Amino acid sequence: MSCSNIGHLERFMSPRLVTTALMLVGAGCAAAAARTVPAPLPDHRGHVWLAGETVELSAPADAARWVVVDIAGRTVAEGTPTGRVVLGQPAVGYYELRGLAADGAVRSRSGLAVLNRLVAPTPEDSPISIDVATAWFYQRDQLELIANQCALAGVNWVRDRLTWGAVETQRGQLAEHTLYDDTAAVMTAAGLKSLQVFHGSPAWTGQTDGRRMAPDLRDVYNFQKAFAARWKGQVLAWEPWNEAEIDGFGGHTGLEMASWQKAAYWGLRAGSPEALVCHNVFAHWRTDTMADVFANESFAYCDTFNFHHYSPIDSLADTYRRFASVSGGRPLWVSEAGTHPRWTGDDKEKEPTEPELQRQAQFVTQCYATSIAEGSVATFFFVFPNYAEGDIQFGLTRRDLSPRPGYVAMAAAGRLLAGAKPLGRVPSETRGDLRLCAFDARPDGQPKTVVVAWSAGAPVDLPNWAHARVAFDHFGRSIEPPARVGADPVYLLLDPGAELKVTRRAPEPRALVVPSPLVLQPMPPAEKRVVDRSATAIEPGTTQPLPVFAYNFSAKPITTTVSVACDAGLTVKPAQLPLTVAPGERVELRFEAAVSAEPQDVGRLTARFEATADTTRAVAVAGYLVPLSALKPRARLAVPGAAEAANWRTMNSPGKMTIEPAEGADGGVLVTATLDGPTRRRCGSRT
Repeated sequence: MSCSNIGHLERFMSPRLVTTALMLVGAGCAAAAARTVPAPLPDHRGHVWLAGETVELSAPADAARWVVVDIAGRTVAEGTPTGRVVLGQPAVGYYELRGLAADGAVRSRSGLAVLNRLVAPTPEDSPISIDVATAWFYQRDQLELIANQCALAGVNWVRDRLTWGAVETQRGQLAEHTLYDDTAAVMTAAGLKSLQVFHGSPAWTGQTDGRRMAPDLRDVYNFQKAFAARWKGQVLAWEPWNEAEIDGFGGHTGLEMASWQKAAYWGLRAGSPEALVCHNVFAHWRTDTMADVFANESFAYCDTFNFHHYSPIDSLADTYRRFASVSGGRPLWVSEAGTHPRWTGDDKEKEPTEPELQRQAQFVTQCYATSIAEGSVATFFFVFPNYAEGDIQFGLTRRDLSPRPGYVAMAAAGRLLAGAKPLGRVPSETRGDLRLCAFDARPDGQPKTVVVAWSAGAPVDLPNWAHARVAFDHFGRSIEPPARVGADPVYLLLDPGAELKVTRRAPEPRALVVPSPLVLQPMPPAEKRVVDRSATAIEPGTTQPLPVFAYNFSAKPITTTVSVACDAGLTVKPAQLPLTVAPGERVELRFEAAVSAEPQDVGRLTARFEATADTTRAVAVAGYLVPLSALKPRARLAVPGAAEAANWRTMNSPGKMTIEPAEGADGGVLVTATLDGPTRRRCGSRT
């Protein structure tokens, strides 16, 4: 939000919030709100109370009677719709207000959360974060409520979503005031840190497919520079595209993602040097894409390396190991982490079943604990609002803005894993069904060793060293310290420095690559793009144009030479070209790529462009792929141990495959195949 737009706030916010926002935009609009212990809104319209408060709310108007149940389904209170629902001061936990028809059928559901009161402000380095998508899901008059719900849960970072064309309507024409200005101001006023992401290009950039990145990198540089400056001190981190490698968000190669990242980095640095530059975030691990990104050294152009996962808990260690290996030692951020609760019944409410809600709440705790233990500095659960895709309901809150059980589990993590730093996990070779993560943390502002434990199978004994005097369940309720754990996670609070028997993967060393203001952008033919291999298809014996655009994101001219080196079988000509680029400009260099008629390497072939600019080095690596259909068979290999051709079946389409007995003493069968097109092909044996 610019200083000139503060007057717009009076139309959309309460006087109390306007006063806070006015304080924020003093001193050059860059000051951040001092974080304090949050208090609930007086009207509790988000159905969140703190322990010791009286819970009172309106009864369902369209029901014959109502009932309030706890997380176990036990009745806490009941009555008729005349008057109010008064629960007194219930214990910490999740409750549900149900409006019932005369025959007892449930007509409506609304969640109630009673949380532990935060004793200390949420630490500035706390990893507990949430994807809120605030501007896309909420109206202006709901913003203060949503921010309050997040703050009460001990959240540190919130993730918003941006439509580029809504804030920059034409090249260089910035909208005077938008909802995004309000979300940034409201979240900051609530003491929350905002991460902003976008994933679409306006038509004015010349990109006909809005899901794809703009072709001229100066557009993203100027956009990021303008809005990093506009929301300086409010939007504190940026992801300059969401899940670019998958088709839904454009289907980009690693080269394209890396080039984009470099331009966005320089724009953000120019607009707000203090803002965190996150890597444009990955949807999942794809080996060729990640090898391509790493070769292009885009890790040098980010402060955090960001990715997403929706995987089972026990698969996460491998996921984090892989992404860490290409991060260049940058801190890991997981800006979407979730599971897949299924909803049934009313299409308007899209409400999961009670077992699914219970499972989601367990997963919230397990996911935060595992993610942080594996090295994530900030983990954003997906997602805060009521949001469904198909039969999956991701939201931790309902359509009426009231909480689901997962929200209460998130609040327990926000309090008990405040400022958590990983100490390690029980070793996989000795853990059996036990899942245990240990942290240095500051629950209630006090340094503690916090252990989160659960069982992946039958109830299992805790190790003696993990026995504690203080324990909480995954809803933040105080419990008797257990000797055994089941599927419901528990928090065990030990003294700082407690002796632990856990292991932790060593962090990746930081790669010492200096970002270069000279950015090279090879642009092979778009129609030849093979996204899942992060490459460009090229037929043997043919030549393709390979323009390379060079950008200067510094304040002085750059004169250099661009050289190229290729894998065997791939040739790019000329091998080098002179280059001079004025500040803020780009220059096109024209190269041509060719593959030999019979390449020796049938994998990805790469061309590596390099140029120096003062003390920095610009790098760009373009990948090429020879289609399998273009290769001639080189060998005929017998398969021993399967001499009966009848035991084999062919599974190739389109194309031709024959299976026949092999000649020779070893026996076996001989498979001869001609493979056409990009489809999958397999052959299998029943023996």
